[in-house]
Amino acid sequence: MKTRSHGKTTYKALVLGLVAAMLMSAQASASDATAPTAPSGLTAYETAAGTVELGWNASEDDTGVDHYAVFRDCSQIGTTSATAYTDSGVPASADGYYYVLAYDAANNDSGGSGACVTTLAPDVTPPSVPGSVAAALQGKSVRLSWAASTDDPKLAGYKVYRDNVQVAVVSGTQYTDTSIDSSTTYAYTVAAYDDSGNVSAASAPVAMTTPHYLHFSNFESGAGDWSVVTGTWKVVNDGSRVYNSGTTFDNSSSVGSASWTDYTVETRVKVNGWSSTNSPNAGIRVRFADKDNYYFLGYKNGSLTLYRRVAGANTGLGSKAYTLQTGEWYTFKAVVQGTSLKLYVNGTLEVSGTDNKLAAGKAGLDNRFADARYDDFTVWDG
Repeated sequence: MKTRSHGKTTYKALVLGLVAAMLMSAQASASDATAPTAPSGLTAYETAAGTVELGWNASEDDTGVDHYAVFRDCSQIGTTSATAYTDSGVPASADGYYYVLAYDAANNDSGGSGACVTTLAPDVTPPSVPGSVAAALQGKSVRLSWAASTDDPKLAGYKVYRDNVQVAVVSGTQYTDTSIDSSTTYAYTVAAYDDSGNVSAASAPVAMTTPHYLHFSNFESGAGDWSVVTGTWKVVNDGSRVYNSGTTFDNSSSVGSASWTDYTVETRVKVNGWSSTNSPNAGIRVRFADKDNYYFLGYKNGSLTLYRRVAGANTGLGSKAYTLQTGEWYTFKAVVQGTSLKLYVNGTLEVSGTDNKLAAGKAGLDNRFADARYDDFTVWDG
C-alpha cells in the first residue's frame, strides 16, 4: 500500500507539473501583445504559365517571427517560415493580387504587407540591337567593341559570333578574338541577351581581313625563338609573361629571317624606369642584320626617333619631342616599305622618314639604360 500510495503521489506531482507548465506558457503567450512588423518589398514574377515566385523582406518581432501567411486575391493560399513562396496555382489569363502577413508565436499578425503587388507579365521583349560594332587588329588578334544595348528590366550580356558561329559570351562591350589565322577574312556580329533569356537580333556584321603573319610572341611559353645579340634578356612576369632586358648600355635581341624586306612590327612596351640619362632608349629594330647594321624606330632621350646604324655609325632620319610616361603601356608600330620608314604610337603616325641603305633583315628590340618590358610582339607582311 505504501508503495502504491507513493506511486500515486508521484503521478499527481507530474500531472500538476505539466499543468503548471502549460499555464505558464499560456500566460507568456497572452502577455505578448506586440505584433511583428509588416513584411516589405513584396515582389511577384511569373516564371512559367500558372507559376508566380513571391519574395519579401523579413519582418521583425520582439519574440521572433513564427511564420508568414500568403494571400492571393484576399484568400490565403499557404504559409511559410521563409521569405519566399511559389504560387503554382495561378489561374490562366488573370492578374493575381498578393499580400503577406507575419505572425509571431502568440499569433499576433502584422496587419498586412504594406502594399498589394500585381503579378508582373512575363518578359518577352529582347534588348536593343548592339550598335557601332568595330574591329581592329591588336597583335595577332582582333579586338571588337560596340555600343551598349538597353533592356527592361535587366540586360545580362552579349553573345559574340564569328562567321555566324558563337565564339564568346561576355558581360561588357569588348571582346578580343585570339584564335585567328593569317590572310583570312572574318565577319563578326554581336547580339544582346537579358536575364529572361530574350536575345536581340544580331548587329550589322563587321569584316576584318587578317594580314599574313610572319611572327608572333606573347612570351607565355618563353622566348626560345629569340636570339640575344647584345646585353641580357629574360622573360619575367608583369601581369602576364613579358620580355625584359637588362638596364645596361646596349641590349638587343632579334627574331625572324634575314631575308625579310617589307614588313610591319607591332609591340607593347612599358618602361618602369631609367638607369641613366645618357641617351636612354627603348624601341624596335627593323632590317636588323647585326649589332652594327639596322634601323631603329622608338623612343630616345625625350623624342620619338628614327635613325639608321650602318657600319657602326648612326644617322638620324627623323624625330619628334615626346614625353614617355614610366609605368605606362604603349603600343609601338614600325613600318618599313621600300625606302619608307614610319613609327606609330598608340595608333597615331608620329614620325616618318626615308632611307635606302638597308634592304633586308630580321626584326628585333633595342634597349638602353631602361627597365623595359615588351609583350605581344607581332610581325606581318606589308
